[in-house]
Amino acid sequence: MLTLYQYNLLPETERPALLWEDGVFLDLSRIEDGFKIMLYALYSFYVEVWYSQEDNKITMLRSFNSTAPLDAYFN
Repeated sequence: MLTLYQYNLLPETERPALLWEDGVFLDLSRIEDGFKIMLYALYSFYVEVWYSQEDNKITMLRSFNSTAPLDAYFN
């Protein structure tokens, strides 16, 4: 099990594979500026997957352990 800090130190190419293997999709998503953002739980933190609908690809993984960013999924 990794901490948020350890996850963020992984090479960008390794982070998605770990998320797909060990992450749990929380069945929460939102749309922002043309991105579909899907929320996963991974160990003791959260990871947002930013998917560009225009480019049909994942453009960013954003990880955090604060609950404040979760508000965007319930407003």
